Order: sequence, then C-alpha cells, then structure tokens
Amino acid sequence: MAFFIEKKDSSAIPEHMLEENQLPNENNLALFTAALDGDFERVKSAVKAGAKPNYFHRPADGATSMHAASRSSTIEASQIMNYLFVHGGCLDAKMITNHNTPLHEAIMHSNKSTVEALLDAGAAFVPNSFGNTPLHLAVQQGNIQIALLLLAKKHPVDCKNNRGMTALHICCNLCEEKVMTPGAGGVAAPVAAAMNPESYLKLAGGLILYGCPLDEVDANRYTALHAAASRGNLDMVQLLVDSGCDITIKSFMQLTETKVVERTAQQVATLNSHVSVEAYLEGCEKKRQFGSLIPTNVHVSKWTKGVITAAKIKSGQKENEKTVNVAVGSAANVVKTRAKV
Repeated sequence: MAFFIEKKDSSAIPEHMLEENQLPNENNLALFTAALDGDFERVKSAVKAGAKPNYFHRPADGATSMHAASRSSTIEASQIMNYLFVHGGCLDAKMITNHNTPLHEAIMHSNKSTVEALLDAGAAFVPNSFGNTPLHLAVQQGNIQIALLLLAKKHPVDCKNNRGMTALHICCNLCEEKVMTPGAGGVAAPVAAAMNPESYLKLAGGLILYGCPLDEVDANRYTALHAAASRGNLDMVQLLVDSGCDITIKSFMQLTETKVVERTAQQVATLNSHVSVEAYLEGCEKKRQFGSLIPTNVHVSKWTKGVITAAKIKSGQKENEKTVNVAVGSAANVVKTRAKV
C-alpha cells in the first residue's frame, strides 16, 4: 500500500516555523544558551549576529530561547524576555514535547518577575498537552503569589485539564495528607511536607473567593471534597463544606464490566481510615437532612485573610469588594462574596 504525504503550502506556515529559521546553527545555539544562563549581553550579541528567538532547540524538549529565558532565575531574565519579544520572539510558542509555553515554564520555575513580564506583553492562558493551564501549574507549585496574580489578570478559574480537574481539585489532591501513626493510639500525624502545609489551604480559599466551582467532577467523578477526604485533611474538608459544596455527590469507578463502585466523600474517608474526617462529614450529613447545614464562610476568611488584598495591591488593582476578607454569616453573603471578587 502506498502512502502519500501532502506538502503544506509554505505561505500557510508561520514565518518563524519555516525551515530556514529553524536551523541549529552557531548563532541560534548561542542565543539559546545565553537565554538559559540569563546573560543579557550574550543574548543581545547573538540576536545582533542573526540568531532567531523562535528556534526550537530539540535536545531541550523543543524549547525556544523564550522558554529558556523563562526558566532562568537571574535578575535579568524578565529583561531578556522583553528583549526577545521585541525582536520577534513568539509569546505563546509551544514546546515540541509537552506544549508548555514560556508562561508555563516561568511558573514552573517560580519566576514571578518573568511571569509579570509575559502577562504584561499579552501571553495567553493556553493549556499544555496535559490540559494544564498556567493556573493549574501555579497551584501545583503551591505558589500563592503567582496563582493570585493570574486570577487578578482574569485567568479563567473554572478550566479543567485532561483528567477533568480544576485548580481546586489540584489543591485538594496535593494538600497535606494525614496518616495514622502505628502505635500512636489513632492520633493523626502529618506527613513531612517540603512546603508550608497551609499553602494549599490558602490557595483553595483564594480560588473559592474568585468563584471556582466547588462541585465539578473529574474523570472518576471525584469532586474536590472527595480528594480532600481521601487525603484525610480535615481543614480542607471543612473549608469546602463551609463554602457550600455538595456532600452527597458520589464518585464513579468502573472496576469490571459488571461492577461499579460509587462513594460519597464520607465513604472515601471511611475507606482510607480517616476517622476525624469521617466523623465530621457524618455530622454534616445529619445537619443536611435537618436542613441546618448552612455555609458561613468562616473557614474561607480564616485561610484568605490578608492574602487576597495583598495580591490585589501588588497587581495594581483597587479593592472593589469590601466583603472579601470579612467573615459573613449567611449563605446569601457567601454566594455574593464568591461571585464578586
């Protein structure tokens, strides 16, 4: 059987993708290395010598010099990014392997000044090959400042990745896990964490205030509450319930052709032997049945006090909603607060 490959009209290919602009010559390699090193003088010399900012360096996952600069942690990294952009660098170029843009890379390396430079230049909030947006990655990194900066710049708060997860799912999947210490009489002990265990709670509170939906389900019909319950993190569970999430939603897992498992968050806690979470959710279910499970927003206020205001001031925005950091006492006020940040 014969196979034919249709040749694409070169006029339909972006200029920076044309073969003559993708040659691994000395100038292009020098520019990539200089950008990665964060050496502004060498970057300028390479560009003046004819280097192409959009050359995809295949040995480095098909990253461009824009990606390389976004990874650099030097003080000049954001200046290099601006310089490359002015000289034709593509803001939203996608790496050949994982389709990360320079914004994804800057976030993964926690380079806040470079993130700000990219956003000011108009970088788009596009997903990578895993469906992860810049917000997903900021939350994965546990970076509150960058996550809130993205939200202040109107990054959509409800986007899902290829597994159906929102940024809130990510928070709950990565929050501090509580484990039962053998011989400790059933006392929950936190697993050692490389970062501040409160970071994901603050991130979750911020996402909720910016209107992230509480009851979205992922590929296994897990809500954020299911994820938090499976981690045994009572603080996160209380934060979600107190914000008004639905505690009755059941997960869905097809084990065999005939066997399906469905579980509420409480049942997930029971399955993982998280006694305190199980008891709390059991109490919530009783309240729900009597119509007395009412959100108060107390836990949102606890974990976001000062965080949102500081982020807004740093991003040059005025505080338009006085209720953001105020604990309110009714479900109506919770909805109003979440909707108008």
